[in-house]
Amino acid sequence: ELGSQPGSQPMAGMAGAEVLYAADVPVRVKVPEREDRSSSLSVRITQSASGPSSRAPATLLLQLTDAADALLLYTLEISEDEYHAIKAEHSILVDFHQFAPKLAELLERCSRAAEESERPSFVATLRCASDAPSLAVHEINSFSQLPHLTLRLRPATDTQLKKHLAELVRSLRADGAAAKALAAEHASGRAEAEVTARD
Repeated sequence: ELGSQPGSQPMAGMAGAEVLYAADVPVRVKVPEREDRSSSLSVRITQSASGPSSRAPATLLLQLTDAADALLLYTLEISEDEYHAIKAEHSILVDFHQFAPKLAELLERCSRAAEESERPSFVATLRCASDAPSLAVHEINSFSQLPHLTLRLRPATDTQLKKHLAELVRSLRADGAAAKALAAEHASGRAEAEVTARD
């Protein structure tokens, strides 16, 4: 399994982060003592910039959320320094800067496979175990399931969850304001058309 190394601490934020991947991905969600379900999870991969003025190494942040469950929020942070140990331990062939594109490629294969068949050949699975949540990608054929990648995740902290919920509220308010403005614009257009028709 891949994940943050023992002793590493969650970062306070990812200011100035570059979005490398953001998409909805079909995922099998496994929760202890509940039936498995399929859901379209929002997956976002960002990378913090490690400019010449900063001594901090570049860091990848993987975030999973579910529009159907506002309380579902998992993250994984991997610094460039931590990745060297992960790469060696799991015999990964790509370097740090190629890892995010390769992960995005695997997730896209899951999306395409789900669109093409009711029995997709690539499947992403989120295990919501409280002690060791993980995201795994398997390739499935008629003989076996081949694990491509398993990432150990972190459940959201209270601070992260509050921030996430606040962002959802702001987004809903913005959508509501936009919808009201659009409705008012349409009503105004209809009123003008009726006046023109009478003339």
